[in-house]
Amino acid sequence: MNDKSDNPLSRVLARWGLAGDASGAIEPGEEREVLYCLGAAVIARWADLPRDVQRSLFDAAVAAGRPGREDIAVFLHTHHRDTATR
Repeated sequence: MNDKSDNPLSRVLARWGLAGDASGAIEPGEEREVLYCLGAAVIARWADLPRDVQRSLFDAAVAAGRPGREDIAVFLHTHHRDTATR
């Protein structure tokens, strides 16, 4: 059985102060991989999220600076199950 130090997500969350201390260093690329997985999960469930949560996530993504507001909006529109061209 793995302990917290073997779990990349636990180490990343601990680094961000979102979980208790986890021993072990974050490996190169681990944080990026976790962010990629979380981002993909958000996109997969985007249409199921309440409108205010969508707006909050969108605003947070725009505040990160890159890609820009329009690029993010086009991406969401292109990948949203109700608006994507199939």
